[in-house]
Amino acid sequence: YKGPLRARLELLFEKPLDKIKFPNGDAINALCSREEFEAASGTKVLATYEKGQPAWIEKQNGKGRAYYTVTLPGQSYMQAGLPVTPMGKGGSETSPWMIESMTFDAAAAGMILHPVEQAGIQPDVVPNHRGVVTNRLKSSKSTLITVINLARQTDGTLKDLKFQISNLKSVSRAWSCFHSKGSLPMKKEKDGVVVTLPTLAAADVLVLESTLD
Repeated sequence: YKGPLRARLELLFEKPLDKIKFPNGDAINALCSREEFEAASGTKVLATYEKGQPAWIEKQNGKGRAYYTVTLPGQSYMQAGLPVTPMGKGGSETSPWMIESMTFDAAAAGMILHPVEQAGIQPDVVPNHRGVVTNRLKSSKSTLITVINLARQTDGTLKDLKFQISNLKSVSRAWSCFHSKGSLPMKKEKDGVVVTLPTLAAADVLVLESTLD
């Protein structure tokens, strides 16, 4: 099997090869791959195996940084979110094998995102609830943000959902396809706005109208 199907059928039953521990006390399972190496001089050890060998390192070179880990943190991230149920070939959206899990490994996610965060790269749309996915389209007159609620099966319809939206010069009005009458509550910030969506069921589209000069 390959791709998502293989993850659903095989990853669920993978046993940890070791434990990777972080300085803050968090830990993740080393799944599917376990390597050993020695950290060279000038290398920063970010995490270790249970017996103390380096498991995740960082090396600065000029203006950049290189990272290396002994395992596949994406596997640990995914395994924690797979439901322990037989995987069927279809069914209704409420069937356990069709659900979007929200219980992924937070420590593994932090490991994966660490290099991006250290580089100062931040998303330009940040919702304040898990499982909300956005995509941004921009024109000279407006910015459109498509919103999908992947957490609907577990968290239901979301209320008073806030979006911190950056890299916007000026916004005169915010509304959405399912809240098109009047304007959505909006708070202006230095580099953008915070928009509040009263409710979000399965999906919606935010529309931010630009201020014309």
